[in-house]
Amino acid sequence: MSTNYVHLRDFFVGSNAWAVSGAKTHDGRAILANDMHLGLSVPTLWYRCEMIIGKVHTVGVMLPGTPLLIAGSNDAIAWGITNLSGDFLDLVTLDINPDNANEYKVGDKWQSFENIDESITVKGESPQQITVKQTIWEPVSPQPLLNKSVAIHWTALDSDTVNMGLMDLELAQTLDQALHIVNHAGSPQLNMLLADNSGHIAWTLMGKIPKRYGNDGAVSRSWANGKIGWQGYVDANELPRQINPPEGVLVSANNRRLGTQYPYTIGRQFADGYRAYRITQRLNELTAINEWSLFELQLDTESG
Repeated sequence: MSTNYVHLRDFFVGSNAWAVSGAKTHDGRAILANDMHLGLSVPTLWYRCEMIIGKVHTVGVMLPGTPLLIAGSNDAIAWGITNLSGDFLDLVTLDINPDNANEYKVGDKWQSFENIDESITVKGESPQQITVKQTIWEPVSPQPLLNKSVAIHWTALDSDTVNMGLMDLELAQTLDQALHIVNHAGSPQLNMLLADNSGHIAWTLMGKIPKRYGNDGAVSRSWANGKIGWQGYVDANELPRQINPPEGVLVSANNRRLGTQYPYTIGRQFADGYRAYRITQRLNELTAINEWSLFELQLDTESG
């Protein structure tokens, strides 16, 4: 007799968002729906927030400890997010000096690792001291990959990828302003859908996207010869956008929204497109599009 245990973490947790332009509604309003599909927890992950800043009335949800409305609306703009399912981390294979384990290859020379002492504060206990082995490509993983040492080159470890620019979205008054703010925000990489009070809608990305050269990050490679690596990040003005599509609908459900013609690698493990297909199908079938019909669509349980 055997017992199988199913853990909640084994289930894929997705997110949905869609925007409908004024061309699809009876009164010319754009409507945005967003369901981030995150699991229930105690304490809760999202906190509802309402603010009045001068003449601007803003409502939405925020994460504990951050001053940002992650999804919400003001009097002019509404915004919602979904997970991008991208690849923003590379494992860099290190060529270790066979005569000195404290050195790794950079170009045609051996370079010493830098050791950085870190102190981790633990509530009710003494701080834990750790030593991080550092390379020019960020820290060395404590676990080898296929018996080889690797460095973790990740956007989240780069201070240049973090800023509080998304706060400006709370005061944005036009779709163009909102798109500029989103594309320049230093945050986790996410899909962002937008709608404004003039009936316009848009989709774009937020967060820093690596500009890889010499490889696509699919496998761990050595960067020692300089022919493989990252050349910073995709310029904010080159991030993809879609504004006011003729069909009047934008849908994001963790599916791939970019064709192969986009010059930069975003990811390889996007969700299957059945949810996005089903949402698009139902939106095209609706005879009356309003807040309640879109809420009912969020409760839909059929696959496309």
